[in-house]
Amino acid sequence: MLFGNFMGMTLLLVLVINPVSIFSVGFWLSFYVIAIIIYGTSTQKQALDCSTYLHSITD
Repeated sequence: MLFGNFMGMTLLLVLVINPVSIFSVGFWLSFYVIAIIIYGTSTQKQALDCSTYLHSITD
């Protein structure tokens, strides 16, 4: 849930600073790319934690 709150607050901050930016395609592309990067790194950390756990219980 923290991820959604972070992205929502970021969107609100950008709208306060420059409300016209939401009409730009580049804004949405960069917003989605950052969201994918953050989501991907959080998923990778969870996968590494899971593999470490599985390795520890099989030894």
